Amino acid sequence: MAARTFCSAWIIPEAPATSADQNLGGMAPRIVASLVTCVVFGTNIPARAGVVAEETTVIDFLQLITMDIRAITSVEGKKARLDLTVRIKEGPSSPTHDESMHSEIQRLDRGVVYNVFEPARQFRERKLGSPVTATDSSPQIAAIASGLQCEWTTAVVAKTKIGREIIGGATAAHVRIDASRRCVPFAPSGSSCTLAITYHQWSTRPNELHAQLARYRSIYSAKTGTATGIAEAFQVFSQFGVPVDPVLLESIRTAVVSEGQAVKSNAILRGSRSCFAQGGGASDAAAATSTQPAQSYPAFLLQYVGAMMLSAWVTERDAQSEDGSADKVETLGIIATELKSIRAQKFRVSQFEVPAGFTQGL
Repeated sequence: MAARTFCSAWIIPEAPATSADQNLGGMAPRIVASLVTCVVFGTNIPARAGVVAEETTVIDFLQLITMDIRAITSVEGKKARLDLTVRIKEGPSSPTHDESMHSEIQRLDRGVVYNVFEPARQFRERKLGSPVTATDSSPQIAAIASGLQCEWTTAVVAKTKIGREIIGGATAAHVRIDASRRCVPFAPSGSSCTLAITYHQWSTRPNELHAQLARYRSIYSAKTGTATGIAEAFQVFSQFGVPVDPVLLESIRTAVVSEGQAVKSNAILRGSRSCFAQGGGASDAAAATSTQPAQSYPAFLLQYVGAMMLSAWVTERDAQSEDGSADKVETLGIIATELKSIRAQKFRVSQFEVPAGFTQGL
């Protein structure tokens, strides 16, 4: 949903490393914490009003990693608390092997955000307005064109109104936006390539609770220096070094601006494997993006892992190809979100404070 999509891509380890964390499996919970923060940032409300929203997000990345996320957002005035439960599994049919719980307390009145880690009984404090890691796919898009010796065409956008459906007991208008951009060879040895996004949104007329939630997110994003809206839904893929074309994102954002309050969305990132089969692939993009000033080591680690996964995906698709064609547009990842419930509520003062006995970590 555009008004409630998540607006941060910070990487936050779940707990200090232990001996069990030295293998790849031990790294998963910390990666999950990073992605979860990416998916749920920016969910609060204005003064003298309390609201609780329960949202679910399912993320599929190259059919190699699946995450199920449940986020409960509590907002009152300039205070908010996000309680997140994340389950991760490898592959669509494998059992869940990791579960992570994480809380974030946003205090706009104090100008700070507390990230609370229950297992370690620790918290981290971040000042609002401090530099944040901004993931920009523009260098990756340019690297693809350079490697393939092609030029990106103007984005093509098609908007279709599907009809009305019942979502969570409310009537919602369903709209589909297809946005794509093709890279056309400019040299005899050049190759073609296509990137695309298909975005489904179900929108309803906003009530006061919806409006409060949207207003707070706007205020929060302004204070953190991040954008609001559809772009943040794709930060997960950007963190993994998979390019999300900002031109396509802007096209979709423009297309849904008048659609009302989103209560459900399905964002599908698509591309042809030729985009990543040679120069300008995810590994090059990860290296290029790692030079950005705000880039951190954990962020680079995610991009490195993503590059390996993307390379494996390309190899698998090459092996499955019967005619040798490399420009078939396929799904790279899906992010499905839904607002399950929203209600008014009064809160205890302790709801927006770091629990007693917790120590501040590095």
